[in-house]
Amino acid sequence: MTDRSQPHERGLTFGLCLTGFDLGIALAGPLMGRIVDATGSYALVFGFAGMMTFLGLIIFITTSSKDIPHSVKFALNDGRDVYAVKP
Repeated sequence: MTDRSQPHERGLTFGLCLTGFDLGIALAGPLMGRIVDATGSYALVFGFAGMMTFLGLIIFITTSSKDIPHSVKFALNDGRDVYAVKP
């Protein structure tokens, strides 16, 4: 986040990211609770959460740079961030 924003934009960038994180935490409990109430299965909820985590990891690995090869290198700490703002 820091490398991809100008110094005067960083507070807004971090605020937006933390707001999304907090919103996800606030919504996860009630939504997952409804799934447990409807199905009666905690295993289903943990499987769903695991699948969402895996999907997020795949999205990060494949879309964090300009194309898939650059994204994989960047995600594995083997390449540079092509979208980083020059200091």
